[in-house]
Amino acid sequence: MISQSTAITIGICIIVFIVIIFLIIFSPNRRNFYSIDKFPKLEDFSKKDNLFLETLVRLNIADSENLDDDEFKKIEAIKERITVEEIAWEKWPDQKIISGNIEILPIKLNFKYNKKNQAIFSNLLDYINMINEINDVNDAINDAINDTNKDTNKDTIKDSIKNIYFVKLAPNSQFLEHKGYATMTNDTLRFVRCFNSYCYEIKECGIWVDHESKKMIDGDSLIYDASKIHSLHNNTVDDVIYLVIDFKRPNEIPAGYSDVSMPKEIEIVYNSLVDE
Repeated sequence: MISQSTAITIGICIIVFIVIIFLIIFSPNRRNFYSIDKFPKLEDFSKKDNLFLETLVRLNIADSENLDDDEFKKIEAIKERITVEEIAWEKWPDQKIISGNIEILPIKLNFKYNKKNQAIFSNLLDYINMINEINDVNDAINDAINDTNKDTNKDTIKDSIKNIYFVKLAPNSQFLEHKGYATMTNDTLRFVRCFNSYCYEIKECGIWVDHESKKMIDGDSLIYDASKIHSLHNNTVDDVIYLVIDFKRPNEIPAGYSDVSMPKEIEIVYNSLVDE
C-alpha cells in the first residue's frame, strides 16, 4: 500500500512533468538560427549571384583562382562596366569583444547612412531595400496607431532594416563570445552572407550561437539571433568578409535576450561612422 507521503511525492512529480510539457509546447518560438526559406525576400536576395559578383569587385576580393570560367568572364565584364572606387575600412568599434584584426565597412548603422558607402554600393542597396517588405508593415502601422507612445511616422515604420555593413575578419581573428547590444539586437534578427571563405572544417571558419555552430563558406547565407551569446571565427589564411543585415523581427518571434548596454564611448564611435 502506498503511503501518504509517497502519494504526495508522486503527485508533485506528475504536476511538475505536466508543467514542463506545457512550457515546452507553449514556450515562445526562440531559436539560435532561422531557416532562410521562411523569409522569401531574403532567400531570393541571397541567390542574386551576379549582384554578389559585382560586390566582390567593389570589395576588391574577386580572386580569379577561386572563380570558374563563367564567373571569371562575368567579373571581367563587371570591371569594364563599373568604376571601382576606393573603400575605407574602419577598426571594429568595440575592441574588447575581438581577437586579432577585425574591420567594419559601414553602410547603415541604427537607421543612419554612411553616404559615401551608400553611393558605392547603391546597386546592392536597391535590392536590400526591397527586404523592407519582409515584415507585415500594415500590422506595424496598426500597432503604432493603437499605441500613442509609438512613432506613427509612415517612413519610420516602413524602414525595417536597422543595420547594413560589411565586416572583415583577418586570418586568425575572431569575435569573442558576446551578446549584441540590446538596442541593436533585441528587436532584430541578423542576416549574413559570406565572402572569400574557402574552408573544409567548421573549426576553420564559422558562426557559433549559444552552443550551436554553423560552418560558413563563400556564398553561404544564414539568419541568426545576435541578442544571444555568439561568436565568429576565421582560422583560414585569407580575409573572410560578411555582409550583415539586421532587420526587424517578425511579430511572431519574441524579443531578444540581450541585457548588454552600449557604452557611451562605443556609441560615439558608431555615430562617427555615419552621416545622418
